[in-house]
Amino acid sequence: MRAIKTFNQYINENALEVPTLHTFFKSLPWLLDPRIREFKDELYFSKLLKEHYPDSDEKPENKRIDFLCTSVSNNRFVIELKRPKHRLREKDVKQAQKYRLFVEEHTGTDKFSAKETVAY
Repeated sequence: MRAIKTFNQYINENALEVPTLHTFFKSLPWLLDPRIREFKDELYFSKLLKEHYPDSDEKPENKRIDFLCTSVSNNRFVIELKRPKHRLREKDVKQAQKYRLFVEEHTGTDKFSAKETVAY
């Protein structure tokens, strides 16, 4: 119950996505999606490449994914946080889709959930 009260407070005060909301959801990822099994936060493109292709010379634009999640059914999804009063724009959705495509292309997986990308 305390988590919900804190979350409501953050919404009402239009809390910053970093560090406030990011830290909050990092400690309680089930609030984002109860099916989250694995959770990586602040994952930079360069780090993702090093994990999957350590010998790669590719120098990607080093964007930061807020959360890369794997569900209990092994589906992956990207979550990008926005401030509570931020109006979701096409630009936000395209950003999340770009991140999903990067992960898909550079980790050898195409198993993304039906949601594919989410911008909160």
